[in-house]
Amino acid sequence: VGDVAWSVKLGQATFALLEHVVELQVCTGRPFLIDAAYSPRFENATFQHWQERYGFTAVQILCTASADELAQRFTQRALDGTRHAGHVDSERIDEFVETLDGDRYGALDLRGPILHYASDQSRGSEALLRELARVLPTPTED
Repeated sequence: VGDVAWSVKLGQATFALLEHVVELQVCTGRPFLIDAAYSPRFENATFQHWQERYGFTAVQILCTASADELAQRFTQRALDGTRHAGHVDSERIDEFVETLDGDRYGALDLRGPILHYASDQSRGSEALLRELARVLPTPTED
C-alpha cells in the first residue's frame, strides 16, 4: 500500500497486463469475458486493431447509474474498508466525482451489440439477462 501516485502506477501496470491477456484470448477465437472499466478515449484504438486483426465480435455491457448514485457508492466503499487500501480511494473521492461529468466512461467503438445495465433500477438485471439471451450464441459441446 502506498500513496495515490503508487496506486496509479499499479493501475497502469494492471491494465497493461490485462491488455496482454486479452490479446492472448482474442487470438484464440474462443469466447471470454472481461470485467474492466475501459475508457473509449484510451482503449478504442487497441480494441479496434484487435477486432480488425482477429475478427471478433464484442458484446459490451455498459453498466450505468446516476452520477449521484455512483458518487454515493464510491464514497461508501472508500470509507467503509471494503476495498483494498491500495486503491487509496478515500483520498480520491473528489477526483472520482469529477470524472462523472466527463467522457471517460462509455462503450468502446467496436462491432457488436452494446447492452445496457442500469444498476440503479429495480428490474435492470432482468432486462440485461433477456438481452444477453437474445444476442449470445447457443453454447455447443466440444
